[in-house]
Amino acid sequence: MSSSQGNTGAGLANEAKNTAGKLLDAQGHAIDRASQNASNTLNEVETFVREQPFSAAFIALGIGYIIGRLRLL
Repeated sequence: MSSSQGNTGAGLANEAKNTAGKLLDAQGHAIDRASQNASNTLNEVETFVREQPFSAAFIALGIGYIIGRLRLL
């Protein structure tokens, strides 16, 4: 193998490592955002349930009834 082929192979390997690193960073940021969104949604639901417990209970009953009628679970 000539040295130019070796350098090209090393360059491609280096580029692949850099791309993989960027993808892992992007994945980590996406996971962090999803986790933050889930946490915010949970806090909003908790606040709603504390402020309007009867409405929350009726909504839960309605969702349960619909799921039961659709036999999704």
